[in-house]
Amino acid sequence: MQHNKYRNSFGLLLSVLVAAFVFAGCAREDAGTPQFSLKVTAFDEDGNEIDAEVVKDVTFYIFDKDKKFLDSYEGTLLESITFDYPDHEALTVVVWGNGRQGNQLMPTLHKGDHLETAFVSLIQTKTTLPLAGSPDDLFYGSIDMLANETSTKVLSLKRKTSGVVVTARYLKEYVGDTDGEFHYVLRKSSDRLDFYGKLNGADVSYSPDAAFDNTGDFVSSVFNIFSTDNDIKIDIYYRNVLKTTIVSDSQGKPLRAVEGRLLNVFVNFKGSVSVGVKVTDWGSKEIWKEF
Repeated sequence: MQHNKYRNSFGLLLSVLVAAFVFAGCAREDAGTPQFSLKVTAFDEDGNEIDAEVVKDVTFYIFDKDKKFLDSYEGTLLESITFDYPDHEALTVVVWGNGRQGNQLMPTLHKGDHLETAFVSLIQTKTTLPLAGSPDDLFYGSIDMLANETSTKVLSLKRKTSGVVVTARYLKEYVGDTDGEFHYVLRKSSDRLDFYGKLNGADVSYSPDAAFDNTGDFVSSVFNIFSTDNDIKIDIYYRNVLKTTIVSDSQGKPLRAVEGRLLNVFVNFKGSVSVGVKVTDWGSKEIWKEF
């Protein structure tokens, strides 16, 4: 009887130990499956949150700890997304907003490509200057992530373009003719943004659509450029002949396109040429009165 008692106790203990070992193994297996959870938001230059009507699409580019490309995903703003990468304990995630709207070239990456080989490029409309088209209202952000962090990480995107609009008054009187084509050329910025959100390419210029309004002002469309720390110049052409170049306002301050803002330039050719400049919030176009 005593031997049976010990035998039964030993068997019970063995069963408990086996069960504990199996449970621990399952727990370790669950904990060892790396997961990365991320939510994307967007803010303007004043810290105001931007909604999905402005940031219409979001693209996630996933890189490993060595910045080698793994995969990409399409998503939406404010969406929480979980990435499962069992063989990776750390990731770098680069996110572009509005990249799929069609007015820039997004990279086609293959597994193993390095992050430093990835660029967002302007679409060139003319190669002789060269000239590029206006990109979309691009947003960018990047984040380094560790597996199985206790809460969903939040990545805030910011604008990577500047807006520009140019108005010329008494331009026909300045050139002394009313027939023939006028156009603007804005010089210049880089033609590429890298995946660190920095300019990284060759110089490019822009020639926005422009027309005379019902008051006789020659007004460009509001167009986007890749933001640049360099001074910009605005050439005014008549019949493909350069008539003048605007490099500063009437106080001698150079023209600067600020990231996430709208640069309004007003050129008045009545009498001596005067130039007014105002930097306004994104989408808030200045209405020029007599200057």
